[in-house]
Amino acid sequence: MAGTVGFFNPSEQLGLDASWILQSESPSDTSQRASGTAADGDEAASQTFDKKTTITCEFKCFTATGNLTVPKVGTVTAGGYHIDNWTVSYSPTDWPTISVSAHKHTGTTGTHGSASCRTYTPSADLAAGWGISRTVAGWALAEGDTAIGIASAEYSISVTHQDELGEAGEWLAGENRDGAETFKLGLTGTGATVTAPAGWDKLEDGSSKSNQAAGTQSLSWEQHGDHD
Repeated sequence: MAGTVGFFNPSEQLGLDASWILQSESPSDTSQRASGTAADGDEAASQTFDKKTTITCEFKCFTATGNLTVPKVGTVTAGGYHIDNWTVSYSPTDWPTISVSAHKHTGTTGTHGSASCRTYTPSADLAAGWGISRTVAGWALAEGDTAIGIASAEYSISVTHQDELGEAGEWLAGENRDGAETFKLGLTGTGATVTAPAGWDKLEDGSSKSNQAAGTQSLSWEQHGDHD
């Protein structure tokens, strides 16, 4: 097939809810490579193995109200892609964005089958709509912090995914463990008190001040959950 120059043509391959509008896709075909060395130190033989396609897709949701409809991480799509992780990002000047990373195996032994891997359901409700809610995903600023602005918010969920190869170096089987969620919050202003949902561990609460901009505060949390 001859190469072409295409415009405005990403293709939806991950089966997300129709409320998500695809903005971009970045697939990449990869293989591992084994090398054998001759007596003189130069390569004598080589073999590629463990072929797979990884993909990152970005979507936006323009729904005005309600909560975002998000996939369970670990889901295997109808096209054979395993959803490895995703991140929902909020901005004061945009609609919510989700970036989804996935993979499928493309060697001779196939890839993950439907419902073959453990899945993990997000614990946070993620609001749809323009900008950032003052109680985004269950995090809330103290009542006295009305002068503080929310500059950014980011929720991520991922799994530790284990793939095993068979006797010829082709994909054999895979499974998930240890679902992990993180939440990051960026504030315009400093000294704010933020209440997180129960069960989340605070990892960061830092501030930055300069002579050319408003002071800022950065916070992050993490929690791990069980599979469905």
